[in-house]
Amino acid sequence: MRKMKLFNINSKVIVITQLESFGEGSEKVGFEELTDQCWEEFPDFFLGSVYFDQSGSAWTANLRHILRSSV
Repeated sequence: MRKMKLFNINSKVIVITQLESFGEGSEKVGFEELTDQCWEEFPDFFLGSVYFDQSGSAWTANLRHILRSSV
């Protein structure tokens, strides 16, 4: 998304991931923290994030909610 911002690409973004954390060592951040950082850094095109869990279906409801809220 930083490159999108740098090159003035104005597409909306929803992050869908199965990872619970990102980075390593002192730069490691959790899913919720990453979501908060995206809201702060990319408020113009970040729509939200969804934690994908292949054993459940809650992620589909979360994705639908984000999509409906963005219209």
